[in-house]
Amino acid sequence: VQIRTWEMHHTAEYGIAAHWKYKLGLTKGDTMEKRLAWIRQMLENQKD
Repeated sequence: VQIRTWEMHHTAEYGIAAHWKYKLGLTKGDTMEKRLAWIRQMLENQKD
């Protein structure tokens, strides 16, 4: 059982380290630019 606040839940589910990130195909061999683009997109999505 995990007890967490709404903010903790949101970060765990949608934050940069969320498990689904790995399903998008971002792997160890990706370029830094691709990773930064992914981070920028996630930040934009979280603004909405």
